[in-house]
Amino acid sequence: MKISYQLNAEDYLKFQLFTASRSKQVKSRRMLSRAIWPVLYVALAIYFVIDFNWVGAAIFGCIAILWFLAYPIYSRFYYKNYFKKGIKEKYSENLDKNLSIEDLANELHLIAPQLESRVKYSSITEINDMGTHYFIHFDTGTVAVLPIGREVGRNIWDDFIKQLAKKSGKPIYDKKDWVWK
Repeated sequence: MKISYQLNAEDYLKFQLFTASRSKQVKSRRMLSRAIWPVLYVALAIYFVIDFNWVGAAIFGCIAILWFLAYPIYSRFYYKNYFKKGIKEKYSENLDKNLSIEDLANELHLIAPQLESRVKYSSITEINDMGTHYFIHFDTGTVAVLPIGREVGRNIWDDFIKQLAKKSGKPIYDKKDWVWK
């Protein structure tokens, strides 16, 4: 079975954000940035309390609380914009171009404008159902992003992915409730 489809910047963005949300490095960097500044502001507030400067202490205390509460919102937008810029630079040759994936007897045949590859089913490490996309991860570090519903309907992709899961022996992980936070 051969399926042709196209990817746009939003498809790549969803993949990048999903990957970032699972990355230990990104999680720790976000938590550190969320915590380090409030700690410094609280330290300044304590300094002002010792100096009996209640106004300065209140200001830095409020800044610490605001930073801790508002940083997740800021961080969401920061990472989203960061990945959007990277997608324009890295994936522009594949945006809105015809791509295809074919289910052969012993392997997958992937075709992109600058690349054609054959991947054995045993090299599939993970299959994620995001609701709007399927992400097929390979042991080479590459990923096939398959958009659901634009050119190809959900039923066709579901049949394709079920055959793929059967041939590769990998389960399909249901990540339909995932949201970028």
